[in-house]
Amino acid sequence: MRKPAWLEALHRSCPELHPVRCGGCGLWVIEDRDRVEWSKWDAGVLTGDDLAVAIILGRFLLRLDKVGALTRLTLVFGVRGLTPDGEYLADHRCGCAPISMRPFKPGSVKALPKPDLPECRAAPGYADPWAGIPAETETETEQVTEGVLF
Repeated sequence: MRKPAWLEALHRSCPELHPVRCGGCGLWVIEDRDRVEWSKWDAGVLTGDDLAVAIILGRFLLRLDKVGALTRLTLVFGVRGLTPDGEYLADHRCGCAPISMRPFKPGSVKALPKPDLPECRAAPGYADPWAGIPAETETETEQVTEGVLF
């Protein structure tokens, strides 16, 4: 069985997770090398109904929190920390079929919102195109001069 391409995408998104073959059963698993004790997780993302199956089977869960293009890992204890829209990995047990084979889809980097800059017009007498007068200032000065008697 070939290594699924999405395992490399998961490794790029979360560098402490490494795709390896299990020495006992030969399935592709995800190895977490960030903690003191390395742990193996099934190569399949759990969502929705798969969570109920994992809880009934008594599997430990690792939540994948997408933060921009990276993924943060959170170990889930019991039902604390479970969210219905979350993505999880189930711990690997040799000889048992994986609960899910759903691939991981990395998060996308969202573009930063543009700052609210005022519309500008060119300032007369200046060669610098960035030295502009805000258009709002021009209308405000016209309104002020109309109300003033000379």
